[in-house]
Amino acid sequence: LGAAAANHKHPYNINIGYDRTDIDSGRDLNNILTMGCYRCTTATKAATLLNCPTKNGFILDMVAATGGNIVVDPNSYAYAAQRIYDLDGKQYTRQVTSNANGKITCGEWITVYTTANKPFTYSTTDLTAGTSALETGKVYLVYE
Repeated sequence: LGAAAANHKHPYNINIGYDRTDIDSGRDLNNILTMGCYRCTTATKAATLLNCPTKNGFILDMVAATGGNIVVDPNSYAYAAQRIYDLDGKQYTRQVTSNANGKITCGEWITVYTTANKPFTYSTTDLTAGTSALETGKVYLVYE
């Protein structure tokens, strides 16, 4: 096996960074409707974007969930997903749909939690009945 030729490209633009389309400052992510791979390289630029869930640099994938269209087409009743992976390792996703009347709707961004960014921590430390001090801001589950 050898190295790929310098001009080698993967089909469907699956390259992680090099062949991504740059997102211009001030762009509204609700208007990214073409399937493909995009990037916002700096936090400064990310802070200018509309309908963006992060203020960090990121990559965005717009992927079709139904049909074979390369654009969310009001005539196809298709839906797609936008997925963001930011430079802090956080992930966000949302659905983009078009209905029978041709209206395109972008859903709310959902934060994808992983073991690296759990929204809370937990402990399996047992409490001794009647003698354990409770801490403010913690949730305790009591079981027998």
